Amino acid sequence: MAHLRQLRARGVDVRIFTNATGVSDEPLVGAGYERYRLEMLRLGVRVFEVTSGRLKRDAGLRSVLGSSTGRLHAKLGFVDRKILLAGSLNLDGRSALINTQLGLLVRSPGLVAQLLDFYRVETNVGVYEVRLKPDGQSLEWIGLDPEGEPERLDEEPESTWLLRLKLRLISLFVPEEQL
Repeated sequence: MAHLRQLRARGVDVRIFTNATGVSDEPLVGAGYERYRLEMLRLGVRVFEVTSGRLKRDAGLRSVLGSSTGRLHAKLGFVDRKILLAGSLNLDGRSALINTQLGLLVRSPGLVAQLLDFYRVETNVGVYEVRLKPDGQSLEWIGLDPEGEPERLDEEPESTWLLRLKLRLISLFVPEEQL
């Protein structure tokens, strides 16, 4: 978070594209991310979440994903539209300290442009943008329907109140470095 604060203080545009908690293959990891989501939004970080249901409505992504459940597994980072960071490293303690992980840095503005065009985050029917509501305390999820019209949710997409409750309770007992 300190690094994100520094980047935003310098005016750097930061966007995060991740799985929504309800579609994650390991929802408990989402509990770690959720601890920081509100603060990231207050800093001006743009946050986008993928859901299976929305991805299946996006004809372009559906042609690539086929019958996939619609979860992200790629770990990609883009720097100044010139550098691609790709690998298997998650941003968690297990990946950093326990698992064997790989990473690749590629300086290729052309490749970065192709990947950014593929994901088209801001106009993608397959994702929600998470935003702060005017009260600055609560969140809303805004997605586009196939005609480009906004759809708003006040609850986490594709998750149930029971899943959200279970994750909050379990996360109290699991150290953050293990999430």
